[in-house]
Amino acid sequence: MTIRRFLIDWVLPKILHKFLLGVYAGWHGYYNSFESARSKAGSYSDSEVFIGVLNKTLSTIKEGDVLERDGAIINERVFQVPVLVGLILSLSWKQKGLKVLDFGGGLGSLYRELKNYLPFSNWVVVEQPGLVSLATGNIDSGNLQFRTSLSGAYKLHDKYELAILSSVLQYLENPYEDLNQILSKKPRVVVVDRTLFSKDNKSYVSVQRVPKSIYGFPTSYPCWILNKEELLGVFNKQGYVLVGEFRSSIDETNRWNEEFLGFVFKYEN
Repeated sequence: MTIRRFLIDWVLPKILHKFLLGVYAGWHGYYNSFESARSKAGSYSDSEVFIGVLNKTLSTIKEGDVLERDGAIINERVFQVPVLVGLILSLSWKQKGLKVLDFGGGLGSLYRELKNYLPFSNWVVVEQPGLVSLATGNIDSGNLQFRTSLSGAYKLHDKYELAILSSVLQYLENPYEDLNQILSKKPRVVVVDRTLFSKDNKSYVSVQRVPKSIYGFPTSYPCWILNKEELLGVFNKQGYVLVGEFRSSIDETNRWNEEFLGFVFKYEN
């Protein structure tokens, strides 16, 4: 293959894709604080966002063969590798009655994606009060339960074999406060997935634009781009070792200096 052919077939399409992604959605701006980015954005706590997620979720439950993920309809089942690795590791300790803490798990899309394949006794989602109120009576049933805080989740169970933080840390104003609270309870395995990091080990805040196709209207919200070394340091201090690091097969960013990563950690006492 000639250099000219390589540029035309491979390089230019990627550049164009990044450009178009940034026009209609993507991450924009560099801010030193969550508050300064929030002043330029909307909010994920918007009730219209919650209702949009609920409507998509209910439609997928009715259809049966499609899934909802962060408000988007997913027609093709793509398993998240870090989550699967974390589940398998957890099952090595407890093959029945596996309890999962799904922090920031929306309306339980991961649970519905995996419930027919693995033996969960309880799957507890911690979410914002607006989402939890919508889930009550509409989504929660059997092994799937919702709580508005970590303290509420730990009133249900004092120990979880697996904690999942998928596409959530970057949307918290103080991500490491909640992470440290989870790690202090020492779940056996922790999965951090679909999380946005800077490739040059810096942390800053940006504004994420979300297209109309997701919630039915365009919106935006502040989003951390995290420092990978800082995250690994938090786990190390809490006694966790890194089992594996993965690139997300689901998400992509419009900027070259950032990437979505997933990690699996296990506690070694």
